[in-house]
Amino acid sequence: MRMLRCDVCHSSFGLAEIGRPSGELMKRRLLAVAAVAMLPALAMLGYNEFSVRYQRSVETNAQVSIAARQVGSELDRIIEGARTLLITASSIPSVANLEPERCRRALGQIAAQLDQYRTILVLDPQGNVICDSRPTPLVVNLGDRPYFREVMRTKGLVIGEFTVGRLSHDNVLPFALGMWQGDTLRAVVVAGLRLDWLQKRIEERGTLPGGGVSIVDKNGIILARAPSPEKYVGTKLPEKFLYLLHADRPGTTTLDNQDGVRRIIGYEPLELPSKPFYVAASISEAQALSSTNRATIVSIIAISLGVVVAFLAANFVGNRFILKPIDQVVQVLERWSAGDTAARTHMVATQAEIGQVGASIDHLLNELDRQKAAAQEAEAARLLLTRELSHRVKNTLSIIQVMLRQTFKKIVPPETFEGAIHRIQALSGAYDVLLAENWKRSDMHDVVDTALKPHHSEGDGRIKASGPEVQMPAQAVIGLSLVLHELATNAVKYGALRDNEGQVNVSWRIEAAELV
Repeated sequence: MRMLRCDVCHSSFGLAEIGRPSGELMKRRLLAVAAVAMLPALAMLGYNEFSVRYQRSVETNAQVSIAARQVGSELDRIIEGARTLLITASSIPSVANLEPERCRRALGQIAAQLDQYRTILVLDPQGNVICDSRPTPLVVNLGDRPYFREVMRTKGLVIGEFTVGRLSHDNVLPFALGMWQGDTLRAVVVAGLRLDWLQKRIEERGTLPGGGVSIVDKNGIILARAPSPEKYVGTKLPEKFLYLLHADRPGTTTLDNQDGVRRIIGYEPLELPSKPFYVAASISEAQALSSTNRATIVSIIAISLGVVVAFLAANFVGNRFILKPIDQVVQVLERWSAGDTAARTHMVATQAEIGQVGASIDHLLNELDRQKAAAQEAEAARLLLTRELSHRVKNTLSIIQVMLRQTFKKIVPPETFEGAIHRIQALSGAYDVLLAENWKRSDMHDVVDTALKPHHSEGDGRIKASGPEVQMPAQAVIGLSLVLHELATNAVKYGALRDNEGQVNVSWRIEAAELV
């Protein structure tokens, strides 16, 4: 028994569909490419922004630091001037001899030439006024003043602190120098620097654009300030600034100032006893970075316009030179697949890369049309040859039937003769199956019976077929018929059908979705 295995349940037939690419996806990819192309410019902008701001910050810190040093240098000159004034005054004979009337006239002459000093005084060791530069002599005791007590402990120049004049009620900064004879204090010469003069001097020097200057005594009291002196002079420096008074060295910092403006501050801390002042010069951070901010805004606008233009260009270029040609190619392929064999892109190879693709597709479709025409011609020739072959085979079988009738009809029993004629007719029918042009689905039983019918007499029982009903697809009918015809021919020549005794059993079953 021979076994035939063929897959009938896994066969699938259909046309592969041509999918249209997503235009939106392509646009997103083009925009992504444009965005990636803009990344270096954005990175450069970010780097430049950081670099410019850092450089501007360094420059501004240097500016406020220099400004603070300049104010400090100005104070040094004022202090040195006060020292010279007090030494000079104490060297005047009438002052050195403590002669009240002559002393008063001498001090008055000196004070008249110095607008910055409110009063020049000479005090005895108890703090009483011996003489002064005012036309009307002062009768007051200043022994309780901190600067007077400091003179008692040192023989050098004493710089006081923010002081309100006891008689004038003006804001002054006192300077005091003791007149010593050995270790004995004979008198104290005092000069009160007018703080309104100091304020005017600071304002005349000017400040940085959007900036300010503050001079603070050792107690944290503001002696002079620009701008808004009327609000802050005589007040104490806020708590958050006090640590700067006693810093180890000059420096810069950034803080929210008393006016609520964030400022970059350069400061000179207290350096007792040579310079008992805290000096700060500041500039508004917004003012310092205004030019940088303007440049940043311009750069951002330029980059934004560049991004918009790049995206618009990518969208236009993508639609005009990529998406539209691709869509044209896809439409041509869909029309051709739907049966419009005349559809072409009509692109030329000079139209960039997609033009080359379109021209290649047109060439391919032309070649397919040529091959299809050639195949149709070959198929027509094959069909003609097949029909001619079928006709000749049937004619041959008809001639054989006639020859058998003429030769054996009278000498062979009728039933034997008719059986032979019947088998020849079955063979002709089998050839019809093999040479048919339009096969249809058939049941397995019909295919087996038709293919094997010529090889035995009806009812002789030599060929038996058994199995379940199986509807075979058209493609499998012709293949199975050829196989059965070949096997049956071999059985007639060499196998069970070469004599009158043998039998052939044909059986089939379904196993695991396969026909066995």
